[in-house]
Amino acid sequence: MAYAPPRFPLGRPTRFRSTVHGTVFGDRERHLEGDPIGHLPPEISGWLCPWMQGGGHAEATVFQVKGRDVPSWRRVVVQIVCRT
Repeated sequence: MAYAPPRFPLGRPTRFRSTVHGTVFGDRERHLEGDPIGHLPPEISGWLCPWMQGGGHAEATVFQVKGRDVPSWRRVVVQIVCRT
């Protein structure tokens, strides 16, 4: 039986940038070099997570990291590409 990827959610972008939330809790800031550091906003994870749990594939690449002079929720920006 051949693998059939799940249908991509209508009206959602297949390529986008997002801030990473939750980076200041538990001293996660010091892990910016590689450990999991946060999560996507609920507006994105609400549709992206179910799609990925159904077999969809997405790739995230760090686009920008800023210092402590920027609010925590804007410090890390990732670019996400969904493979449809």
